[in-house]
Amino acid sequence: MRGFYIISILIVFHSCYKEKVIYNAESNHDLELPTILRINDKESVYDYTENSLRFPINSDVLNDFSPFITFQEYSTVYFEGEELVNNSINHFGTIEINKEYDVNVVTNGETENLLLTFTNLPIVQIITTNKIFNEPKTLAKIIVNYTEINKKSDTYFIGLEYRGASSQAYQKKSFGFSLKGSTRYEDDLSSSLFDMQKNNDWILDAMWIDKARLRNKTSFELWDKFDGDNHHGIASEFVELYINNEHQGLYCLNENMNAESLNLNNPNSVLYKAIAWEDGATRFETYSDNSPINYYWDGWEQKHPDPSVEINWSPLNQLRHLVVNGNNEVFTSEIDSFIDVNNFIDYYILLNTTSALDNTGKNLFLVKENFQDKFRVIPWDLDGSWGMFWNGTQLSHTSVLSNSLFDRLLETNAVDFKNKLKQRWISLRGNVLSNTELTQMFTDQFMLINTSEIIDIENRKWGSNIDLNSEKQYLIDWMENRLTFLDNYFYNL
Repeated sequence: MRGFYIISILIVFHSCYKEKVIYNAESNHDLELPTILRINDKESVYDYTENSLRFPINSDVLNDFSPFITFQEYSTVYFEGEELVNNSINHFGTIEINKEYDVNVVTNGETENLLLTFTNLPIVQIITTNKIFNEPKTLAKIIVNYTEINKKSDTYFIGLEYRGASSQAYQKKSFGFSLKGSTRYEDDLSSSLFDMQKNNDWILDAMWIDKARLRNKTSFELWDKFDGDNHHGIASEFVELYINNEHQGLYCLNENMNAESLNLNNPNSVLYKAIAWEDGATRFETYSDNSPINYYWDGWEQKHPDPSVEINWSPLNQLRHLVVNGNNEVFTSEIDSFIDVNNFIDYYILLNTTSALDNTGKNLFLVKENFQDKFRVIPWDLDGSWGMFWNGTQLSHTSVLSNSLFDRLLETNAVDFKNKLKQRWISLRGNVLSNTELTQMFTDQFMLINTSEIIDIENRKWGSNIDLNSEKQYLIDWMENRLTFLDNYFYNL
């Protein structure tokens, strides 16, 4: 069993900080950092590289902001030159997002001058004294500070690790974490974050390759807007991430797709994830009848049932055999009993709308909720999309994406696939895939990021030179050209 990697020496700050504020402090044995300035019972998060504090807030309280303020009792704190009253409501007046406010902390005659800014994005802070690895997970604590003024922070112990394959080579790394009820590794806990469905496992996506920082999240939301009863999607939220006392920039907190999030309680339910190309096996180009006895088979990973308890490749084996080896007559007559055709039609449209080339045979889930159920697709990891390949290079808008399963559906026209596909495209183009709707989706996301000015922080932190205006212009232009190209393709099926 994997366990936490825990450094044995933890720093206790209670005696050290008496009558002294240590700003870039290490945590105590409970993974707590000392308070500098608490606003409405939430910590203003400190960044030692810029000697700054940052606090999340929503716009409906900006005109007359009178928060309850707490700070260390042996300090005197000033906000914009006005002395604050500890453990009391203080009147801040009109507050502007991303305006810099002077905060002066005086302790024993020493003054520390800080800058406090308010952000429209939630802030996630991870506190750990341990080094972070790909695996095993290390012990940490996570604090989620929401923008809603009366919403309490969520605080949990977690098992924390780096995640992703190629992304681990980047400066800004993605993280996976599992919630814990205590410091014990075995004490798994499921809970909701951002009012999402309860889950034990969560992801903090760095979105490093995507300079626009929104392709994956917007694609998830677009899939959800397709509004099919046969859809499962992934909820996500933009957050600002701190590791201890250091700002990491913009992240996307995502649900992790697993048996828990899908409520897979039936003994015959299965969940598979395509994680590698493996000689075209995940594109349904090849079939190997090797009866695997572990969690991995030809680029597929069994996510449910738990491979340590049961191995069940039979449903996927049957589907692969039909697609690769079934003659046209057999394929045409049987494919409808294996897959939810309407769901696969929607995935084909999503795949081509986004031009997510890396998702034709990878970065997707297949799920069956019971024995009688048909396979459905769940999109995953769509950062290489909307005119960008997985490595950040630009893509043409004129390619049609497919795999051998879709090729056979188109070639045989099984279950009237072409006509259904065409009609579904026409229907979606009238609403969620209209130029206006898609432009508004991207505009809203860009505005959310721009308002926070988080990209300026990222550029300073990581030495990057992201220009969101140019990113937006490229993406919108590419999207409009792509839709024109796809109209011609789908209307002529």
